[in-house]
Amino acid sequence: MEIIDIFDEHMNPIGTMEKDEAHKKNQWHKNVHIWITNGKSVLMQKRCKPGLFNGAWVFAVGGHFRAGETLLDATKREFEEELGLKWTFGEANSAVYLKTTAHTNGSPVYEHRYIVCIKANLKTSDIKLCADEASSIKWVPYDKFVHMLDTVEIYKLMDSEYKDTIKRELWKLIK
Repeated sequence: MEIIDIFDEHMNPIGTMEKDEAHKKNQWHKNVHIWITNGKSVLMQKRCKPGLFNGAWVFAVGGHFRAGETLLDATKREFEEELGLKWTFGEANSAVYLKTTAHTNGSPVYEHRYIVCIKANLKTSDIKLCADEASSIKWVPYDKFVHMLDTVEIYKLMDSEYKDTIKRELWKLIK
């Protein structure tokens, strides 16, 4: 059972709730997506089936803030859990905040989302994926990744502000 903080749409704290219950009740909560580039490609993970995003290639790391966590706490924990690597990047101060209403498995999800982009030369052979969440990982060249944002079904569900933010923030680390 994962307990998360819940908020109103203006980020005023309301209380805590179990994550699945918060989703069922359409409660606002905090989430982090960590996008990783090596300067030319973007690290993507293939999500497990069945599960969230059902076999789609998505951001390298992502997840919910647990109750009481800071941005850095959530970023480090998710990075270490999902990739099996130690966080060595210091503060997660390049985060971009977006208030989003996404649709996951046909239901609305209300998130105060933080997008963290980092540059790292990670070897896929060093990564120890969390078997419950991802089945595979790969580097995708930036231009192919941008094409995926426009053509892959999962990204069609994301609004243009999210996609434009990802492209812009990763490009800053690639150019």
